[in-house]
Amino acid sequence: MPKIIRLSINILLIYLLGCQLCYAGGIIVGRTRIIYDADKKEASLPLTNNSENIPFLIQSWIDTG
Repeated sequence: MPKIIRLSINILLIYLLGCQLCYAGGIIVGRTRIIYDADKKEASLPLTNNSENIPFLIQSWIDTG
């Protein structure tokens, strides 16, 4: 088997096995949609950290585009 094919297969296997470790299983989102009154300027969304010993960081933003 040529060296480049063997290298490509090894990189693919490492990638596929490494993806098993990357998951967001620690955060529980309270709901999937936020509906708020037009006269209010804010709405809350409950988030819960399900993990007991791993802290998670949440980033959110609103896109107007």
